[in-house]
Amino acid sequence: MSPPIYRPDGTEVSEIVLPNGLTAGEVIDPDGNVVFEAGPDIPDSVVHRYDATQLSLSDGDSAFTWPDLEGSADLLATGGATYQTATIGGNPSVLYDGTDDAHEGAFASTINQPNYIVGVIQVEGTGVNPAERIWSSSDQNELRQIMGVNSNEMLNFFVFAGNGANGGPTYDNGAHIIGTEYDGVNSQFRYDGVQSFTADIGVNDLPGIRLGSDPDDATFGNFRAGEVWVMDSPSDSDINAAELQLADKWGIEI
Repeated sequence: MSPPIYRPDGTEVSEIVLPNGLTAGEVIDPDGNVVFEAGPDIPDSVVHRYDATQLSLSDGDSAFTWPDLEGSADLLATGGATYQTATIGGNPSVLYDGTDDAHEGAFASTINQPNYIVGVIQVEGTGVNPAERIWSSSDQNELRQIMGVNSNEMLNFFVFAGNGANGGPTYDNGAHIIGTEYDGVNSQFRYDGVQSFTADIGVNDLPGIRLGSDPDDATFGNFRAGEVWVMDSPSDSDINAAELQLADKWGIEI
């Protein structure tokens, strides 16, 4: 049995309980320095995760591949999406410039409903068309989330998985936690940790994900993405935990 590890103040290190009830492990070297500290637990329902802070790129580099940190569905660029440093909350992000920039990747197997997509998104402007495409399925038209634009003012969100529904708050150009649970008649749109509207948005499932523009239906996205999670059959507590973790990491108040 390994001897206990102690902090410099003499207390034994075992497990650190974070304010949100999650845990992180910690290891202290003989000089009292933290040499390893695990982050909060990722809910088991998170099956695909894309995090700009984990990209090893320089400012302005093309983000050709965005690795999947939970599964095997790496996202490949279909346009000129670029890596930007010190943007959202001082963290890096991937910038889609409102033309044809996008990333897409197919999952190893289709994710059936219910599923939840949640992301750290900061819209940069109105793009070149009267709508901002944020994400869709890898086949582009089976599932989508679009922000409406009118006279250069952000309006609200349109979500679709066979049926369409729109609503939500007026969007500003700050960074926000946005997400949609696709679950037939029980579908919901969430904004900064709050359920914004519920609707029947259809029953289409999710074979993969596309971030950014969809030139096939002339919708483009001019926004930054800091992190995007795809969740399979999440519980309400999973959704809350995901939103809290993202908000805390990216400095977004929810």
